[in-house]
Amino acid sequence: MTKYTLFIDETGDAGIDKVRKGVDGKGASPILVIAGCLIPDDRAVELKSVLQEIRSATSKPNLHCTDMGHVAVAKYARMVSEKAGILCFAFVSTKSTMGSYK
Repeated sequence: MTKYTLFIDETGDAGIDKVRKGVDGKGASPILVIAGCLIPDDRAVELKSVLQEIRSATSKPNLHCTDMGHVAVAKYARMVSEKAGILCFAFVSTKSTMGSYK
């Protein structure tokens, strides 16, 4: 039986009670994003190799999306998914639609 490791992370400013309107407003970001990747444990070696390749290409010892533009994030996420054979996914919601889930 194949074993998997699930990594989950969120992005955006924390908070759901005071959400900013517009770019210059005060409060948390209006969008909630929770993303993850499901990695078969037997693909860990390939994943480490791809991540090292990306570190070399970007000259960044630590890979974090806040240090890259959108195009680079999309490019390297696709590269990781294709070369390492992992599944990436995301949940995206406008905080104003969360209703009673707050």
